[in-house]
Amino acid sequence: LVWRLMWPSVIAGAAVQVNVLVNGLFASEINGARSWLNCAFRLMQFPIGVFGVAIATVTLPAVARQHAQADLEAFGSTARDALRLAVFLTLPAAVGLFALAEPIIGLIYQHGRFSAADTHATALALRAYAFGLTGYAAIKVLAPCFYALDRPRVPLQVSLLGIGVNLALNVVMVKILGWGHVGLAATTAALAFVNGAQLFFH
Repeated sequence: LVWRLMWPSVIAGAAVQVNVLVNGLFASEINGARSWLNCAFRLMQFPIGVFGVAIATVTLPAVARQHAQADLEAFGSTARDALRLAVFLTLPAAVGLFALAEPIIGLIYQHGRFSAADTHATALALRAYAFGLTGYAAIKVLAPCFYALDRPRVPLQVSLLGIGVNLALNVVMVKILGWGHVGLAATTAALAFVNGAQLFFH
């Protein structure tokens, strides 16, 4: 039983790393992009961890217990409440990151060889990432619900489909539209919303 639940999660995690690798390959063609994207995403991870992961950690035992008791009405109510809370908390955080991206990055990173130009480029990436913050939080909340329902293949399928979506969007954003590193960040944000929406409508 443990292995049956674990292997889809392992493969889904590998799919995420494939997306990271693909994004890295595109970023390597843009001077400075890897550094800008890494710095911006570190700041994104803070609200994801504080809100998305924390809510998911509290929600999983509750929905697992409700599923074991065959109380699907309570299961749905708990999942909806957790998702609403995640949206309620991450939307203001996304707005804050978007509005204050440049001063935050300047305060934290702008010293030594990290110039004002690097701050500006990183802020552009962070603003693009911010559009996907709510999507990321939704994934963190909804994916464990499928494990509680003994349907681990749903998050796996979403993650595998995301590889193709990520590659296609990167080609469009970077190669066709010429948005550079901002296009890579925008792709990541769009993919978070696509994956979150797939989990929500399953």
